[in-house]
Parts: sequence; structure tokens; C-alpha cells
Amino acid sequence: MLSDALLSFFNESIPYVARLWLADVRSNHTTSASYMRLDPDVLVAECTTGLEQLGRWLEGESGEEQIRAFYRTLGARRREQGVAVHEMLSAIMLLKKQIWNHARSQGVWERPVDAYRVMELQSRFAVYFDRAMYHAARGHTGG
Repeated sequence: MLSDALLSFFNESIPYVARLWLADVRSNHTTSASYMRLDPDVLVAECTTGLEQLGRWLEGESGEEQIRAFYRTLGARRREQGVAVHEMLSAIMLLKKQIWNHARSQGVWERPVDAYRVMELQSRFAVYFDRAMYHAARGHTGG
């Protein structure tokens, strides 16, 4: 289980990370064509919901069904908005990048003992974001 301090840091950082992600997704060449057209307030709200979902999953309070429901709905919404599947998947990867960049910039793992937490978090993030991208793609394709 992740440390309480790390979970607390993650949950407290959600609004800031959502704003970092918005700036990235609207300027990155892999996503900007579609994401510049979308309402920034709605994007931040969706990102915040996704980050809260991740937080609940990290705490063991959420499972596969919640991930499936959220990301399939998101994928279907992006399809309806005319966002290409590759742009949507890139946006999800940019969110993962922003979480890591923010945590690193705040010195979350400066001590040697933190390396174990980083490895655990990296593993958990890989599982979560792989599932998120799978379900978003399925939602995007109508599956």
C-alpha cells in the first residue's frame, strides 16, 4: 500500500495537476488540434474527475468497473466531439507525464527509501493508465 503521505500529496495536487495537463494538452503537437476546440473548463473538470478516480483506485476504494465506466464514457464523448483516438490516448499519456513531473518537482522521492515507493507507484500507474487507455479506446470505437 502506498504511504499516507504520498496519497495525501497526490490528492492535494489534483487541481494543480489538472491545470498543468490542460496547458500541455492544448499546446502539445499530438493533441492541440482537437483539444484547443474543447471547453477548457470542461476539460479541467473531466481531468479532475479522472485524477480523483485514480486517487480512489490507489487507495483501494475503486476497482475495474469504475475505471471501465469512466473511461468508456470519456472515449465515447471524445468520439462525439471529433477527437481522434490517437489524440485522446496521447492526452491520457500527457496526464501521466504531468503527475510524474509535478511529483518530481516537489521532491516527493528525494531519499533512498523513497525509491521503493517510486517503484510501487510506477507499477500501479502503469496498470491504471493501461486500463484507462484500453477502456477509453473501447469507448471511442463504440465497444
